Amino acid sequence: YGPKDEPTDAEKARLIAFAKLVNRADDATFKKEIGGYLDVDRFLRFLASVSFLSHYDSFIGLGHNYVAYLDPGTNKFVFMPWDADHAFGAFFPFGQPAQLADASILHPHGGDNKLIDRLLAVPEIRAAYLELYKKLGESAFEPGRVAKVIAACEAAV
Repeated sequence: YGPKDEPTDAEKARLIAFAKLVNRADDATFKKEIGGYLDVDRFLRFLASVSFLSHYDSFIGLGHNYVAYLDPGTNKFVFMPWDADHAFGAFFPFGQPAQLADASILHPHGGDNKLIDRLLAVPEIRAAYLELYKKLGESAFEPGRVAKVIAACEAAV
């Protein structure tokens, strides 16, 4: 990680503890403590969004084009997308758009990603993620709505 400003000793320690939890804790400890380090709901929204958009030039692909922010109010990490110009399957090193559209919802990342794998292994977190994914398909990305947006963009261009 490359900090945007000089982190405090407490912020450094928090990141190290979070990384140790994700990479070294047993499953029971991970399940019990992850909510103390990560805003799980916001992370699932982030994950569902980048996965739904087949945005592999991001956290789920090469592990970049996102910001991990330690919220000083909650002392929890929040993940935010950044630089989504290769969304909608437009990141060809991971495949053609049609291939990426059929990527796994439950393993949306290329290679290993312990944070995603461990979170989605927790049944209630997995269920919340799948519900968020379903809501994206029924709302923001409902085909009729998307067609209207595309038509408006096409008319503007």
